Formats: sequence, C-alpha cells, structure tokens
Amino acid sequence: MSMKKILIITRGQEDRHLESVIKKLKEDNSIAVLRAAPITLPWWYKTICQIEEYDFYYRRMKEQIPYYQERAFNSYPKWLRKIVRFIPNLGFLKRFHKAPKAVYDQLKELKPDMVIATSLMLLLDYEDFYYALAAKELKIPLIGFAPSWDSLTNKTFINPIPDIFFVWNSAHEEQAIKYHKIPKDIIKKVGPYTHEKFI
Repeated sequence: MSMKKILIITRGQEDRHLESVIKKLKEDNSIAVLRAAPITLPWWYKTICQIEEYDFYYRRMKEQIPYYQERAFNSYPKWLRKIVRFIPNLGFLKRFHKAPKAVYDQLKELKPDMVIATSLMLLLDYEDFYYALAAKELKIPLIGFAPSWDSLTNKTFINPIPDIFFVWNSAHEEQAIKYHKIPKDIIKKVGPYTHEKFI
C-alpha cells in the first residue's frame, strides 16, 4: 500500500480527540500536525456567519436557543439581535472572501492526500477554518468528525461540509443529517474513537 500524506489541522489541544487514531496512522502514513493560529475575519463575513448560525439554532434546534444566546448571540448589539432573525440567508456572499494566499501556497507545497480538520463545528476564529476552505477549493479531500458525544447538538453548525464525516454511532448519524444537513453517503460510523486509548 502506498504511503498517504495526511495533514491534520488543529487548534490548541483539539487533536487529543484523535490521539489513538494519529498513533495508528503514524505506523503506515506520513502525518503532519499543524497548529492553527487565531485569525480576525472581516466584520461582514462574521455577520453573515452569525445570521447562518442564528438560523441553525432558531429554525433547526429551537431547544438550544438559550445556549446559543449565551454563547454567541449576546455578543452583538441589541439592535442587530432584533433584526437578524428577519434577514435572509446571505451565505452565498461568503464566496467573495478567500483564505490567505499563504494557506493555498502551503497546501500546494505539502501536497497532502487528505486534510483532517479537528474543529469544523467551533467558532471560525482560527486558521483551521481557512485551511478547510482552501482544501475544498483545491479539491483535497477534507475529513471532519464529531469530536464528542454531544458536539452535534451543542456546538455551532458544521462549516464547511467535509468530503467524509466520521461519527460514533447511529444517533450521531441521525443528528448530522437532521441538524447539519450532512449527506448520508459521506457519513462513516466508526465508534467512539476518543476513548480508544482506554481500551
């Protein structure tokens, strides 16, 4: 079997969720782990993402509204909080904001066979988001996963949609399809990999 080059993009200690997986992959593959630095997104881009996130909680997960308001929505001015629910989805405008050239250049230099992003469902304040966007645009397979048993119902919506999405079980699969609109054919049920180190 030919060696695969895998680039893992993570923030902080998020790769702890893949500790045992990384250990196993290192036996047969070339693994690189890149620690993502904080970024500052343009205000208009963050506003669009905020509208999308409000739509995610308000229309798909109404039971999570109090959690959402505490987590993110209250950080915006009251006037914006009042009108944001009436603003149409402007997600199509996001295509006008690209990852920095350095991100594309690095991916082209490394030539990974796949990119694993550890934080596709956390706030978009780190470079892992840019690497995920660039990987999709460069047609490098993007791998995402549910990092914990409850992350599909108490974190943000998945952005961008990966090419393969690992989940623990059938309950995760149902939540990924229902709440995050993940196509069923890209979902792979692989068990609770975060606990493999205890086996």
